[in-house]
Amino acid sequence: MGNCNHDTCWTIKNLPAGTYYWSVQAIDNCFAGSAFAPRQTFVHNPVSINEEKSLPLKYALDPSYPNPFNPMTTIRYALPKAGYTQLSIYNLNGQLVEKLVDENKAPGYYSVRWNATRYSSGVYFYKLIAGDYVEIRKCVLIK
Repeated sequence: MGNCNHDTCWTIKNLPAGTYYWSVQAIDNCFAGSAFAPRQTFVHNPVSINEEKSLPLKYALDPSYPNPFNPMTTIRYALPKAGYTQLSIYNLNGQLVEKLVDENKAPGYYSVRWNATRYSSGVYFYKLIAGDYVEIRKCVLIK
């Protein structure tokens, strides 16, 4: 019976940290399959309950997820000390596109979503500045 009357949602538990790739395909009652949907990726970076409640030991800027994305991506970062923090998006020419964070922050783990609906497809860079810490990472918007 192909995919008829079958689950279309699954939960995967205890997934190790890493980058995962997936795609889907429809199967009809005659077991004829459609083409696979475009491959998608996601990064799974689990945080234990104990780590979540404790303060970070060092600054960190995680890879955005999903990446590539359309139109939203999530950027996670960690601050071991309180202080002025900036998280900004830049285009391939190094021009400032958007400031996502521009304020004093307490130590802790943070997550920010960037909605790039009004921007064109392409490569963007996100830059975290906190105290003396500076890190830049790349993300790709595909529309």
